[in-house]
Amino acid sequence: MFRGAPVYPETVAVLEKFIDKYRDFMDITSISSSFSRCAAFRTLGLVLHGMDTAQLLDVTDHRLLCWRDAVCEAMTLGFWVDFLLNLMRGLARAVFGARAIQSMESSSSLDEIRAAAKALSLKQRELENQHGERRALLLAQGVSANGADYVAEAVTRSSRKASAVLF
Repeated sequence: MFRGAPVYPETVAVLEKFIDKYRDFMDITSISSSFSRCAAFRTLGLVLHGMDTAQLLDVTDHRLLCWRDAVCEAMTLGFWVDFLLNLMRGLARAVFGARAIQSMESSSSLDEIRAAAKALSLKQRELENQHGERRALLLAQGVSANGADYVAEAVTRSSRKASAVLF
């Protein structure tokens, strides 16, 4: 029990910490139904406990949305916790920032990126050479310069790979 509401025991400490820091929102709530009051308090306790115990990289997009929905529901029941949405926006930014940093740290090293760029450049030159050879063959067979350009370009773009649309 926490302030007359049955809550999960593991949420009591985080609810106390929250109320100590942000004020006692229970005194200013307009919830008259004890059932609604207890349900909202229990849900907020679970949300706060989740925020307090989860590591940034363990927080999923789905969990963020569930926490937001729980806070919005508590607000519709009369809890004055709208400021919690702003705190959650900051949490979301921190989660996405941690993900970006982890992604950058786990990406290839600079040397690997340079090697891949060099290999890509070599492949591009090889394709340009093939394009020029096709054009020369077509010109040798009497095809006009514009026609040779169109045919060579069409052959180059006839790849069955999706990346051919992009490049």
